[in-house]
Amino acid sequence: MGFYIKKWSTLLKGPGATKFKERWEVRRVEKFGGQVTKFLFKDAPRLIQKEHRITEFYRRFDHFLNAIKKVCSNSVNIIFNQLTQDMTEIRTEEGIVKQISDFWIKLPKIEGLQEVEKRSLKKIAAIDKEEEKLRYRPEYTEVEAIIIEAKRLEGDHQKFMDWLRTRLKERAELRNLLERFAWRSQISISAREISILKNRRDNLKRLLGKISKGPRDKIKGLVKESEFELNQICKDINTYFRESYLVRERAILMILRVLYIAESADTYLEEMAGKHNLPQQKTEEARTKLRKVIVDEVGKEFNKVLAQEFRIVIKQLEEEGSEAERLARAA
Repeated sequence: MGFYIKKWSTLLKGPGATKFKERWEVRRVEKFGGQVTKFLFKDAPRLIQKEHRITEFYRRFDHFLNAIKKVCSNSVNIIFNQLTQDMTEIRTEEGIVKQISDFWIKLPKIEGLQEVEKRSLKKIAAIDKEEEKLRYRPEYTEVEAIIIEAKRLEGDHQKFMDWLRTRLKERAELRNLLERFAWRSQISISAREISILKNRRDNLKRLLGKISKGPRDKIKGLVKESEFELNQICKDINTYFRESYLVRERAILMILRVLYIAESADTYLEEMAGKHNLPQQKTEEARTKLRKVIVDEVGKEFNKVLAQEFRIVIKQLEEEGSEAERLARAA
């Protein structure tokens, strides 16, 4: 299914249904992520080295592969659903900028109001570009590097996964981050937070309508009310996109953690076969299945969502920021 077909099928369900779906995806990530971790670090050593139940180990190994696929599939869905909500939020933001622009065109300059609106447009433009608070976090550095590489290797998921595996092996900082990482289910955006900017937009429209029709002696009070509303809009935009980024970041890190565990599983299988704890041929078959899942299934979807779908949303956000900046300069 193409990005825009998936996008509209998601948006037509409304923010409430989408957030319900996202919470369901988070619960599945937690469930299957726990299964992946438990198998490699508890079940596998027990079955192979203590109980010597090799047939049972290989049976559970297939469940391990299935859990990897489910964690990654659900994490990709979380990223996609969040990106579609971002696009809805950007359209609402566009509507606010357009309201301000139309108001300037239709009415003469009203003392105080244009300066208030100009400051707000500058804030919106800055929010659309500003990521400085996130840049000091180690998670941001790793996620940003992976997104950039996914764009560079768009369409070639095999090379992308080769690069990612090399990065996992060479960067101790990334391995340490993934070893202590755990999904925090409270990092989520509610349907109320998604719709709050739409309510602000409607309030602003009402206030601008009052200013255009109201008596001159009441305009000063309405200008102050508009300033408060515009400040709240800027605050809400900033809060939304920061929290949205954190949701997407956690989903990306969860996929990376599972890939890291998969690499560890491959190393463990090789080690156990070398010590003759596992049969060589059967182990090579298991390692081949593991690589196929990681590269051909997980890698393909992961590369696509980072290289294509992130790019679409980032482009829209940049365009909106440029428009707000242009209007602020023209004031």
